[in-house]
Amino acid sequence: QRLQSIAPGTRAGRGFIFPYNMAGSNNPYWYEPVYTGKWSSTKNTVRADSLPLGLAGYSVTTRDTATSLRISFRGEQYPGYTFTRATVLHGSDSSFVVSASCHDSDVVITYATDVLAGRTTFEFSKPQDTLFLRIEQTDTLAQNRFTLNGILLETDDPGVYYHALGVNGAATWSWLRCQQLQEELAQVKPDLVVFSIGINDAHDPDFCASCYEKNYEKLIAQVRNANPEAAILLVTNSDSYRKRRYPVRSADDVRDVMMRLAKKHGTGVWDLYGVMGGQGSIRAWQRKGLAKRDLIHFTRQGYTVVGDLMFTAIMKKYGEHVQGTALTHDR
Repeated sequence: QRLQSIAPGTRAGRGFIFPYNMAGSNNPYWYEPVYTGKWSSTKNTVRADSLPLGLAGYSVTTRDTATSLRISFRGEQYPGYTFTRATVLHGSDSSFVVSASCHDSDVVITYATDVLAGRTTFEFSKPQDTLFLRIEQTDTLAQNRFTLNGILLETDDPGVYYHALGVNGAATWSWLRCQQLQEELAQVKPDLVVFSIGINDAHDPDFCASCYEKNYEKLIAQVRNANPEAAILLVTNSDSYRKRRYPVRSADDVRDVMMRLAKKHGTGVWDLYGVMGGQGSIRAWQRKGLAKRDLIHFTRQGYTVVGDLMFTAIMKKYGEHVQGTALTHDR
């Protein structure tokens, strides 16, 4: 929201989303998926799960012959998003038919399905604020299921898109299990990738800094392969405790890994661990109502503060870049 309001015309669209509640997980507050039918889920933290996964780290599958999904934006504090294009990412073996509709009969909806890539794209003649999807079995012999991997909501407007993804409990190795991650990254073609993965690695009693570094190098390579021009920003772990009693001392090791990776691969680093105050600082955040009693997670207000701090850091560096560019031109 901060990045999309720095200047008029920078609010391009919402980008990648996933209906996490369909997988039995918590959903971001600002968009609300409502669905029908029975769906089973796969996620990247479960080693036994074998279905191909992509950007979301989740997929949901149904064998019900007729299901539906509606996604709308709450827009209570921030305005909701409109879109003119919706791309449904589904497995290449998803044989059910997916269709889109809207309440306005004057809206023309065109679509195209790329079976091999596993996606169906809908174009709307007028901007929409709610997505209505219907998934149906139209051939009982040839069709047996539908798998949803995520949805891209876009317009042709310039500005900032925000593609958000995350899985509760996921570590670096979890994302390396996502076989279609690089492929879906290439479709999104991000200009900036912010990696904030590591707290679940660090909470492992057998944390291995060198293994963590190798995992991150593989993830960075996937971004570079998907879009060589993409900037990468690494975020160090927040300070945290195990069982509210034992400081997670490997947070210092995580920061050291981030600094090495940044130097080796030319990425940026935002040192959240240092910004918070280092070892033990989450207790001070908890006393101020910015962190929860588990001494791991932030409160909603705390996450807002973290977002504001990151935004401020990015804009400060951007201001220095603009000033430096202006001085160069003056010479």
